[in-house]
Amino acid sequence: LKLNDYNMAIEFGAHNGRLARSLANIHQNIEFRACDIAPDTEKLSETFAMDNLLFSRCNLINEDITTIAEGKTLFISKSSLCCLVADDLNRLFNKLSASNLDVVLMEPCSHILNESSRLMSVSKKHNGHVLFSHPYEKVLKQHGYLVVYNSQENNLSMLYQRYYPYYLTFIYARKVHLT
Repeated sequence: LKLNDYNMAIEFGAHNGRLARSLANIHQNIEFRACDIAPDTEKLSETFAMDNLLFSRCNLINEDITTIAEGKTLFISKSSLCCLVADDLNRLFNKLSASNLDVVLMEPCSHILNESSRLMSVSKKHNGHVLFSHPYEKVLKQHGYLVVYNSQENNLSMLYQRYYPYYLTFIYARKVHLT
């Protein structure tokens, strides 16, 4: 965060905000927004009172991201985009791209995916949720992103089987600014 001069980070699908809380504690000069659709999300701002962290109940797919993002902002998703169908994923990436937000994804995928993989190539049910494996690199490039790091490129995705046999895919992508 500091090396790229971000002054804000938005966590999508933050749940209890464990990731945002940890990062806000380490990077106290950066503003964090922990966004989730759960009804009690905003109460967490009082529970975990921090000067640089605000919990917001919002659905970034249907809301204007520019009302939240300030300055150079990093969008973070951890195990949330895998719950989106392809149309919602594309709508979200359109908004992120239009708002010039860089992206970090830590998402489970049931297969190692590449440029030729289709959207929603695989889906599985877990605890009543349908989880999709998206070819994130391909989709990000379609929305004007330069993928700086993709753990799937070198088969470095981490296999974790605690809940289901999935690979944890880590991607860092920067919005390409055309001049």
